[in-house]
Amino acid sequence: MSSALIDLAKNRRTIYQLGKKSPVPDSKIEELVNAAILNVPSAFNTQSTRLIVLLHDQHDRLWDIAIEAFEGLVKAGKIPQEVWEKQTLPKLLGFKGAYGTVRTLLFSSKSF
Repeated sequence: MSSALIDLAKNRRTIYQLGKKSPVPDSKIEELVNAAILNVPSAFNTQSTRLIVLLHDQHDRLWDIAIEAFEGLVKAGKIPQEVWEKQTLPKLLGFKGAYGTVRTLLFSSKSF
């Protein structure tokens, strides 16, 4: 089992060219995400991790909000204009150009 996992890790590849088409139907994406979250271990079985699947208009809106937030930081002088134009904005537009987004939400409790 561990050998198979190591082989998968060694052979995995990142796809940098994202696109608006998916060979997998939306229902299958949601099914896979649900199966993954149900089978991910958590400390003391707290099941504290949540995932959000954003597709189509919801996905685009998320990245529009992110771009707007960063534009505010650029205007406030917290991010240099050159960094914004040459690094951050192209990366965000690349993410927006994808089919969808899966975001992780972590919940934790604090003890004092």
